[in-house]
Amino acid sequence: MRRLITVTILFLTTLFGTLVAEETVEMQRLKEAMQRYPTLLPLHEEYNAAGDLTHFGVAVFSPEIQQVLNPFLWRGIERILLRIALHGSEAERARWMKENGIRLFLEACPYGSGLFKSFGKAIPILENVTGVKVLEDYNRYRILITGGSDETTLRLSIPKERELIYGTDKKEEDERQGLRLQSFKGKALPNPLPSIDQVYATGNPEVWHTIGDVFYIDSLCADGYYEGKEPDENISPIWSQRFPKESVKNLMLGNVIPDSLTVEVMHRQYGGRFVTWRCDWATLLGGLRDEGVMEPFAAAQYIPEKGLLTGILVLRNTSFGFTHMLLVSIPLSQLGTDAPAELTALLYTNTPQHNVYSLFEEYLPKRPQKSNKSEK
Repeated sequence: MRRLITVTILFLTTLFGTLVAEETVEMQRLKEAMQRYPTLLPLHEEYNAAGDLTHFGVAVFSPEIQQVLNPFLWRGIERILLRIALHGSEAERARWMKENGIRLFLEACPYGSGLFKSFGKAIPILENVTGVKVLEDYNRYRILITGGSDETTLRLSIPKERELIYGTDKKEEDERQGLRLQSFKGKALPNPLPSIDQVYATGNPEVWHTIGDVFYIDSLCADGYYEGKEPDENISPIWSQRFPKESVKNLMLGNVIPDSLTVEVMHRQYGGRFVTWRCDWATLLGGLRDEGVMEPFAAAQYIPEKGLLTGILVLRNTSFGFTHMLLVSIPLSQLGTDAPAELTALLYTNTPQHNVYSLFEEYLPKRPQKSNKSEK
């Protein structure tokens, strides 16, 4: 029977990350579990060119739906369902689900109670899936799977946690991110100019800014900075030695992307290991953005005695609850010029959000207060 699958997605993104396929510890665990507890559920398997198993899960999503959903999400859901199925006892299954914040319901009945004391009740649904819906709120995904002869609904709720959904630990994921960024070939384009009603005054009559979201610290935000002496004058993004912090924040956010800039990236991976490579600034920024919904926040610190600025970029992945953090050293003399220059950058991937707060809360400055340019 051909499965008719519908999907309701409260998030849609046009940019999905490039998957670097290699066999992970999680894949090895699943293969071992399959040997101990074989299942007749329909499975979806993927292999890389070397013959390594790179995805293993219950076949829930059709190829058509796989093209719509973020690949990390649908693979994660299929793999989590297989992990739930491959346990030796109901007690072991319930314990693993509790440890990982996973909830499972048969219609409205929670797993382990009433008519749903055995996972076997879910098997007929997963053997013959006729519909799938993926819903999202701030910190969880809810997956509604309909199937079986009586069109029963199995409800799976999982937290937005990178390790759970990706199926990799920090060591594996840092290595994957490094390989992905080094092989990335695209380039970020400058952000479009804001409209007049999105721009607000600062304490300087020549400087205007947009008001973006904040990440923990008031000045670590998504504000952009623009020049224009009159309220109705065409604005342009600031890239000038006259306004060093504003220029650096524009650079980090992608409001300006000079063609002349290259960067030496030092990627700090799990265990204190550093991997270094060189690329264009536009390529690095494009690669960091290219993995689902990445919300950018930027800040800048100026050290006058050294003539250097530190740019800080935090990219928060709203789909899977992790952040990347980039710290860039920029000479003041480079601002506002087209002269070729190589910046140095320290990159942290999969950074816990509280670490960003503790590192930068003490010295980052406050944002300008809001005053709308269109009201001048």
